[in-house]
Amino acid sequence: MNKKLPYQWAIAVAFLFLILQIVFVTLGMTLDSNVTFFDYFAFTLGGLIVGAALVYLLRRSPTKSATRSTLIGFIVGIPFALLGLFLGGPSGAFGTLLFSISPSIFVMMIGFIVGMIRGRKK
Repeated sequence: MNKKLPYQWAIAVAFLFLILQIVFVTLGMTLDSNVTFFDYFAFTLGGLIVGAALVYLLRRSPTKSATRSTLIGFIVGIPFALLGLFLGGPSGAFGTLLFSISPSIFVMMIGFIVGMIRGRKK
């Protein structure tokens, strides 16, 4: 894996999370009908933190198996982040931030660990 993966990729993930939130709110898939600017900001900030964690884990991935598993964990974690958006909306910006970051990073870490175990050379 390219160890020099820039952290600017975290900004792309933040915009991805923002676009997903806009789509969710536009389609009416939220418990909170009063979505404020701070909710959008919180979910974008959450995407930035998840993106930074993704870049960090990809930089630390010593094998292709760990890299692949981390990316799969990121993709699997996106629906959990959207579920966090759905459930965290009524609790405000803090709930949105907390419930979107925690499951995403947890699933990415599981993917990273599984990839590290699978990529071990005996």
